[in-house]
Amino acid sequence: MSEIRKKSHIEIERNPIERFLMYVKDFLKINSRKVIYSAVFIFALFSLSLTAYLLLTKSSENDMIRLEVIIDNYSKSVRESNVGAASQNTLSGSASMSEANNKTIQELNNLISDTKFGFVHKISHYWLGNILFEEKRYNEAFNAFDTFIKKSSDGVFVPIAINKAAICLEEDGKIENAITLLSEYTAGSKNKIVMDQMYYNLGRLYLLNNNQIKARDAFKYVVEEYPQSAYAARSRERLFLISAVK
Repeated sequence: MSEIRKKSHIEIERNPIERFLMYVKDFLKINSRKVIYSAVFIFALFSLSLTAYLLLTKSSENDMIRLEVIIDNYSKSVRESNVGAASQNTLSGSASMSEANNKTIQELNNLISDTKFGFVHKISHYWLGNILFEEKRYNEAFNAFDTFIKKSSDGVFVPIAINKAAICLEEDGKIENAITLLSEYTAGSKNKIVMDQMYYNLGRLYLLNNNQIKARDAFKYVVEEYPQSAYAARSRERLFLISAVK
């Protein structure tokens, strides 16, 4: 009788995949309510994330279009001002250009205020700095460039912004600050964009600061590393003048 009982107890061998599926089935059966709640939560979270992404993408596109319109209008004003200067109506052209600059400055400030973050927000600071620079509002231009530099990675526009920010400091009489800004960047960056101009400006600033040794080193670097650059020719002239002073 015991042998019959033993034979009636049959154990079915399952492969690992089947065992896993059976485990999942049993788990869902036991925790069905929790599983439903979790699925609803995950679906809702996914839907919210997708909606936020689509809204952000649409907002970014609108911000980019807005920036393009601002820059296009500014470029048009520059062309019209150049035409006015060519026709010798200098005063009229200068006044209209200054008016266009102020209008663009206001529009860029509004765009910066409206965006808060993202590419358009960052690059707007760069454009703002350039236009303020043209208006010789050097303190404001430096602040715009400085904000752009802090918000951006070391790309195409960053070295240009640093170079112009140093000129802003120079124009405001902050020679030491300008030297620090350029020397820290040239020492720590591998970016070669406008580096010849940076070293040349660094040499000029050292001369203004009565440091002929470091000025000579900066000019020599330009001559040796960028022999075909226009700043190499200027650096040779500076080196000749330094030698002549001796």
